[in-house]
Amino acid sequence: MTPLCKNLDLSYAAVSDTGRVREENQDRWLAVPELGLFAIADGMGGHVAGSLAAQLTVDLLPRLVEALVHEKLSPSQRASRLCESVGRLSALVREETEGQPGISGLGSTLAVVLVGDVETIVVHAGDSRVYYLHKGVLTRLTKDHTAAEFLLERGESTELNARARAARHQLTRFVGMPGQLRPEWTSVPFRPQERMLLCSDGLYNAIGDALLTEIVSSAGDLEALGGQLVDAANAAGGRDNITGVLVQRRERRGGGISEC
Repeated sequence: MTPLCKNLDLSYAAVSDTGRVREENQDRWLAVPELGLFAIADGMGGHVAGSLAAQLTVDLLPRLVEALVHEKLSPSQRASRLCESVGRLSALVREETEGQPGISGLGSTLAVVLVGDVETIVVHAGDSRVYYLHKGVLTRLTKDHTAAEFLLERGESTELNARARAARHQLTRFVGMPGQLRPEWTSVPFRPQERMLLCSDGLYNAIGDALLTEIVSSAGDLEALGGQLVDAANAAGGRDNITGVLVQRRERRGGGISEC
């Protein structure tokens, strides 16, 4: 496998916990550091369907991404191709499960980070999120694809409105959805010592932005910080599956100019 840059130097830690209420963990995560590829998927559609959708999503994604990292593309071209790959992934998940009894309504969220030397691309569908830690400030790079978010954008509801609360978990875009999935993307110049957090809604809904920022920006081992995130979410009730992937870019060893 050929990464976007020959000298990527990344460290990461992934944590996933069932939480204190759910019987099964339907979250899945993916880390392929040699490709600079990280992802998180949160299944939906019942116990069997949700787990299957999330597992298919993370199983199929690397094959689709590997094909595009071999090509010489600008960041915008690479982002466009990655979005196309995620759209194809959605169709593949739907095709794999069509006509199978007991898994109607199957689907999964997906948040993908593809690290490159110049630009790091984030592609997402659903309500799993990606946060970016830069100079101590944690910024959300994704937008929740939910009915509640759609209502808020149209000015038809507020966070305190009962209709908006009921719509928080109704996804408007997801892997496996009917028709063509059109994910959204953004890019950032992911620099040494900066961090990314990919996480499911069971994490960010439980602990809120302030505590999320405090933990992610803390000094220390990424695995230990991941454990703190899970502990905090469980302490807040653990009402959903809890998953996070922390990625940090280290200083390039040897210095000099990289060939990408």
